Amino acid sequence: MNELTNTNKGLQATIEMVEMNLKNARVLAETAFGMAKFNLESIEGELRTAEALCLCDQTKRNIQEREAVALDELIAARSTMNDIRRTHINLKSSIGMGDFSALAQ
Repeated sequence: MNELTNTNKGLQATIEMVEMNLKNARVLAETAFGMAKFNLESIEGELRTAEALCLCDQTKRNIQEREAVALDELIAARSTMNDIRRTHINLKSSIGMGDFSALAQ
């Protein structure tokens, strides 16, 4: 009986650690997404300024290339954020813990 109790406590501690790591990963992913969004918005503003000032075509192309890269980063950050969110929801549902409504935001 004592071995079973120790095993259950160990399993519970492992689950809690995984959940804490997933929460931290979600925060990091959401931060990366916010940074990527800000970067994209900044580059879009830079492009509008370049067009308003009638800068050379090469300058506009360089900004457009950076914009494409920033958009790819934003999409990757969103995908990572959603993957972590789904993993967290799956963990909670697989161990039958609590209300998932806060996770599904």
